[in-house]
Amino acid sequence: MADRVRYRYRLVPDRCFEYVSPGIEKLIGYTPEEHYADPDLGRKIVHKYFADAIERCFGEDPRSASLHVCWIHKDGSEVWVEQFNSVIRDENGLPIAVEGFAEPREPPPGWTGK
Repeated sequence: MADRVRYRYRLVPDRCFEYVSPGIEKLIGYTPEEHYADPDLGRKIVHKYFADAIERCFGEDPRSASLHVCWIHKDGSEVWVEQFNSVIRDENGLPIAVEGFAEPREPPPGWTGK
């Protein structure tokens, strides 16, 4: 299984991935370049069940968090990860980016994918 994947997602002035480590392709089939080309790819790959939790981390009022979530691989299969996100703030305390990493995990017992 792939190793830890690191990322930095800029929130202002426009949202975009500033960095995604190369291991992302082994983990979910998408390259760093595909993330750079589509600022919403990180949201698109999250299983719909976890959309609200991800929005809380990357939305208008981002929060630092650790999340056990399901991503959808480019081939359609499920990939479970634990994401560790930290909000980066400017000198006025306003959120400017989210930095984090994700590590492969097993799905929780009883997960049905619905």
